[in-house]
Amino acid sequence: MTQELAIVQGPPGTGKTYLGLKVVETLLRNSSIWNGTEEKLQRPILVLCYTNHALDQFLEGISEFEE
Repeated sequence: MTQELAIVQGPPGTGKTYLGLKVVETLLRNSSIWNGTEEKLQRPILVLCYTNHALDQFLEGISEFEE
């Protein structure tokens, strides 16, 4: 959470998606802190997945966050 780049890797069923969603949720809920309140810049979050299916699952998880 304190670095610009984080890599989560491991075998299937070890909670990579769960952990990634928690990290993104935390970043989005605290975006005013890491985006800066003075600047209206939106810093992107880059998510890379090995398969399209994994990316679809991740994006579905993000879409369930409350705004």
